[in-house]
Amino acid sequence: MMILSILLKAYALVYWPIGWPVALGCWSVSLAFDVRWLRHRSSGISSSVRGLYGDLVLFNTGALAIGLVLCAAFLEATMRWKSGLAPAAKAVEWLFGLLKFPTGSFQGRLYASTMVGSTSYPVNLDTLGLLLPLLIFAIGSLCLLLCASRWRPVVRGMFWLGIVLLCVVLLRWVFATSLFLGLCDFVNYETEDLPIAPFFKPGFIAVLYLPFLACAAVVLHRPLLRCAAPDPSAPGPARRQHLWIWVPLALLLLLIFWEPRGTPKNGTVLINTFHTEWSRTDRPYDREWYGPASGYNYACLKRLYERFFNVRELAGRITAEDLATASVLVIYDPNRSFTEEEIQAVRNFVARGGGLFVIGDHTNVFGSTSHLDQLLNGMGFQFRDDVLFDLDEDFFQLKDVSPPHSGLLHGIRFFKFRGPTSIRSTSIFSRNVFTLGNAKSLRAIYSVNNFYPPPHDHPKMWTGDFSVAMTSRHGRGRVVGFADSTVFSNFEIFYPGKYEFLLNVADWLNRTDPPVLLPFKRVALLGAILLIGVQLFRAGRPRRVLGTLVAVCLMGMSAWTIARLVEQAQIDFPKPIRPVRFLFFAAEPEDEALTLRSFVTDTPYEQKYDVFIQWVLRDDIFPGFHLYGQNFDNALARMLSDSRQAETGLALIATRPEHLALLEVLTPGPMTNADRLLLMFSGTFSWEDVRGPLAGVLTATGLAQAEAARPSGVARIVEPTRRVVVVFDAERFSDRQMGFSEKVTPTPAQRQLYEEQFQLLDWLFDSPQATVDSNPATAVDRKD
Repeated sequence: MMILSILLKAYALVYWPIGWPVALGCWSVSLAFDVRWLRHRSSGISSSVRGLYGDLVLFNTGALAIGLVLCAAFLEATMRWKSGLAPAAKAVEWLFGLLKFPTGSFQGRLYASTMVGSTSYPVNLDTLGLLLPLLIFAIGSLCLLLCASRWRPVVRGMFWLGIVLLCVVLLRWVFATSLFLGLCDFVNYETEDLPIAPFFKPGFIAVLYLPFLACAAVVLHRPLLRCAAPDPSAPGPARRQHLWIWVPLALLLLLIFWEPRGTPKNGTVLINTFHTEWSRTDRPYDREWYGPASGYNYACLKRLYERFFNVRELAGRITAEDLATASVLVIYDPNRSFTEEEIQAVRNFVARGGGLFVIGDHTNVFGSTSHLDQLLNGMGFQFRDDVLFDLDEDFFQLKDVSPPHSGLLHGIRFFKFRGPTSIRSTSIFSRNVFTLGNAKSLRAIYSVNNFYPPPHDHPKMWTGDFSVAMTSRHGRGRVVGFADSTVFSNFEIFYPGKYEFLLNVADWLNRTDPPVLLPFKRVALLGAILLIGVQLFRAGRPRRVLGTLVAVCLMGMSAWTIARLVEQAQIDFPKPIRPVRFLFFAAEPEDEALTLRSFVTDTPYEQKYDVFIQWVLRDDIFPGFHLYGQNFDNALARMLSDSRQAETGLALIATRPEHLALLEVLTPGPMTNADRLLLMFSGTFSWEDVRGPLAGVLTATGLAQAEAARPSGVARIVEPTRRVVVVFDAERFSDRQMGFSEKVTPTPAQRQLYEEQFQLLDWLFDSPQATVDSNPATAVDRKD
């Protein structure tokens, strides 16, 4: 019963992230087994917790706390060390040799010949599936600490448990690899897709472990029971723990996880464009420049930062003089190398308290990864020369954000990526901001123009969790790395989370830490390790060691949670320092036509408005999304609505009945409070369909003006406190009419349509370019 309980708890912790009902069921069944095996113990009463249920609570609390800490540590380890483990590869090679399989190993990779050609496999933490055995070892050790009265049986039991689990790990890996090699015989040899993806999934790995763990349970049953048997004659603890140690330990753990907001700096945000030739910022994204090159650049990122910070563009090489008046340096996708003088200038700038924001891209394209890694040496992280895909859907890379999270994710509930590279931590003080799971990493292919490999599964690929955004500290300065430059281009920057992340990063980097923060964190880490060691040494009996370990894990998790919550409570968006205009489109996150949470859609182009929304940027207005739902607080929109420098508006494109329902739902709040409203209705709606929703938004006079614009006109309505534009026959602004995508080179007819859109926006925001009826309260354009 004890071994079954251990296995069920380990499986519950593994399955929790991928299927919580299975995890909950496993843990519930393990509780029943706990009661049975604890009852059969001859002595199960500790010096601090009396009785069966006290031991039950202590064991389950310890298994949960230590299991969660182990899972978090294992996640960090797998993201850092994706390279193979040479000793494990040698052991696997030896086992395959016993089976007469022609294999070899080199630098942690196993090489084998198959019917589809020679291939290699990384023998690393992910492919070995070490999480489940480590959890079994940890929970099994807790059983020994709980039950045994002397240290010798505990050590003996842990030794046999470790040896058996090591054999299980190697045998499971050999079995899985052999199974894959057998499946290769059934693959069409002309295809590049191999049946390898399931073998990298944690759930499937856990299933493959079952037969081997069943055999291991039989082998370990009697040895573990003998080691866990209590000894009533064992002496009590000779040493007494110092309870006062817990107070400084708690403070040290809080200091380790503490992230101060910092003191604001007054310098400029310096955007370096000299080192990148393919993502320009010098030409504005306006009404005149069209085509692919107009969208694939950072003009709008620069424009956004100019509204919130003092910004300067650096078109030459980086010098110490340039950095003297800067507080934040932004470097993205460099295809020119940095000189030694530039590297030293940047390092000195950060060490003195400057902020560095580096943006990389996939596959070392144009040498960007190599140049950035040269610059980042010794700053806490490095970029890899790979590209990440989803294991199941290739290009689907959506990250949901739930609290408690980093302050850099303030106001973000989900974030879409577009094929990022991965980031490897090189310091224990680096912090992951964004992590992509269920991913596969493919290396660059230098024979193609953009080094981009096809997303085919292959045994040599890395899999698991990867960091795609990371922070670190260097001296008094702060560093942020982001691994997907595409998402900040003009054609992508307006999607949910992008503005928020850019503003959060710039604000965080535009602050300086206390000069003693990083040394204090290092001293706190050493002090915490020392105090934990003292408590463990003075614990004496195994049961007290168990109690100490559980207390330390609970205290560490509490300190981490408190530090994150305090960080979230302190964070806020920077306030605009110059006039800025935003138009937020009300939408539900799952709306397929907008592809906010999806990457492909079957919605016809007549019902899509991506080009219209993106073209708002061309009128010097930032489009965004007001997401409806209980988990969406639209923090950026709320901040801007309270700012004197910001002009905001709300828009809704209604093409289906559920959009009309959304308009009615939003009417008591956002729709009635907005200073500017843009309402676009499909021509398929009758007046009776839209009259009811509009009646809750417009006054009687405004409603009459809207009715006069039916069936295919535009009504510009001035109400006492706001302006409203109502567009009927919205399909004429659909993607089909506007040119299908942002890469369009427009025809004269499309240019005329664009001008209609710009005139509507100019009037809505009362821009000088607007040319409308001199009496806008009665202005009605009819297109029929």
